[in-house]
Amino acid sequence: MAAFNPDEEIFSEEDLKNYFRVDLMYGTEGNQWPTRTILHFCVKLYPDCTEILERLKGKIPNSKLQTLSLKGKLMNIPGGKHAEEILLEHLESVFDPDDISKLSDMINAVSLTPSLPSKQDVAIDRIDLNLIMNYSPCNTIPNKCAEKIKAFKEKMEKKYIISINIIFGSFYKVYDDDSNGHIKGLSNLLNAGIELGLVWDLEHLIRTIEELEIVNEETRRDRQNVDIVYMQNVQYLARALDRAAQGEP
Repeated sequence: MAAFNPDEEIFSEEDLKNYFRVDLMYGTEGNQWPTRTILHFCVKLYPDCTEILERLKGKIPNSKLQTLSLKGKLMNIPGGKHAEEILLEHLESVFDPDDISKLSDMINAVSLTPSLPSKQDVAIDRIDLNLIMNYSPCNTIPNKCAEKIKAFKEKMEKKYIISINIIFGSFYKVYDDDSNGHIKGLSNLLNAGIELGLVWDLEHLIRTIEELEIVNEETRRDRQNVDIVYMQNVQYLARALDRAAQGEP
């Protein structure tokens, strides 16, 4: 997975100190583990070049026309909805395949107004959703965020070309009784064409965390090795589930 552009990340130093404890070992208890999920998202929209770019040629630089972006940061509601659920609800209210006017309203509200064409002329054919989170998506009742992300992608694929990339800092509760459920949820995301990556892929973010001296360097490296093994388990299970779905041994 390609690393995210640093300009797309909006985590403050306080965010990193409070929520990205990537040096803690799974199975340890204590109040050092973050009790909330923080999520940064970047939604990129790709317009229909043959209709929109031709009409607006010469009015707006081409580089800005090729991609319309919406960026933000969300946190879970303690005891309520997870950050992923909140984001998906917002996105579904905008990218409803049956109501393009909602998408038009958003585009005209957040970017390049008033140079965009009229609402009825807006045509978006591709959506890229990039997420960076401190925890991986859960897959247990009542939230089941992994399952909801997968369902969101399948729904959007009815109208759009959509890609979803998720990078996270820690595996969510891989040490408790629901650990297999969470790993399976991530495996199902891989089989749905959703890319998963570890925060270790973001060298600039890890470098910032180290410069802030908010993690223990020795245990951080131990955690990195553990995370790599967990991700390998996710990939292995994804292949096994795919073979089973195909009726293969």
